[in-house]
Amino acid sequence: MSKEHYAEYPITSAKEFVRLRDSQIPQEYEQAAYRPISASVCREIIENYPEMKKWVIHNKTVPMEILEELSSDKNVNIRDAVLGKKNSVTILEKLSSDPEPHIRFLVAGKPNTALDILKRLAMDPEPNVRIRAQRRLNNEDYLFDWNEF
Repeated sequence: MSKEHYAEYPITSAKEFVRLRDSQIPQEYEQAAYRPISASVCREIIENYPEMKKWVIHNKTVPMEILEELSSDKNVNIRDAVLGKKNSVTILEKLSSDPEPHIRFLVAGKPNTALDILKRLAMDPEPNVRIRAQRRLNNEDYLFDWNEF
């Protein structure tokens, strides 16, 4: 099955998703990332296979409501993975107050982070977050990472 045809074959269960994701066959493995997946199947995966959360996020069709739910996950790596996707204002607002400075740093670098959030992050107690937000506010959008400082 080609990627163009994936839309016609949604993933219909948590077991199917896990089977595809754990497959050693590249064409099957790829399907876990590209075939459509509903919010209800995502919740079934998260509930029954919590170790698969990051792979749910990796799916190209994961519903925004699932990303919003996972943006509250206790695991910082899951919240980080959520920020690797295109995010809603709700997610960026929530994660702009995250207890982990690295998460706030990522929010400051997202292209669709609202001006009011950037202004607040420009006063963040963590210097790396503050500097990144200030650079974004000053239209100094070149890429840099946490370890640059």
